[in-house]
Amino acid sequence: MRLPDPGRSRAVLLGTSKYRDPELLDLAAVRHNVDDLATALRTPAITGLRSVLSLVDRESTAEIGPELVRAAAETGSSTVTRSCT
Repeated sequence: MRLPDPGRSRAVLLGTSKYRDPELLDLAAVRHNVDDLATALRTPAITGLRSVLSLVDRESTAEIGPELVRAAAETGSSTVTRSCT
């Protein structure tokens, strides 16, 4: 199996830790989970990715969409998105 090229690969991590709905509790751990996953993905022994973008608590898809499009365009290959909520 051919592994992804860390120089051409991009990771975009999405997380939601705060909610507008007062019925839903905030999830403080989400920000830490996204940060920890980003650190792990940058670690040479794991993937060694050079480009890891963390988008936490963005208000709308209008903020996220352009970042996903940019990351996908930069890879010239497959794109995988991970959401932590």
